[in-house]
Amino acid sequence: CCPMYVAMHDDVCVNDETGEEVASSCCGCGENAKLDREYWDCTDSESNRVLPEKCCCSELIQEAKQLYNERMNWYMTTCQIHADDVGKDADGQPLLVDSTRICSAKCQASPLKDLP
Repeated sequence: CCPMYVAMHDDVCVNDETGEEVASSCCGCGENAKLDREYWDCTDSESNRVLPEKCCCSELIQEAKQLYNERMNWYMTTCQIHADDVGKDADGQPLLVDSTRICSAKCQASPLKDLP
């Protein structure tokens, strides 16, 4: 039986609560890996055991994209941000090129309702 919280440390599967080594199969993903959106843990949907984050990687990426899109849509509609107000830096990361609209009183007065 695997403990609830396990993780790989130096290629060894250990119980995160006690630090004791456990069976390597306890650190595997299995077929029931599911992202628990309430606690943001990757869990086994049958046993509720917390799994390594790598087991839910694709779900985490999809969730991050959704959150990013919701927030960007809010800025585009509420603050009337234009596509040319944003760009990318040398590393490809988003960069605010023109802060006029995002710093406007209208945008600053609007709370980010219902967005994480």
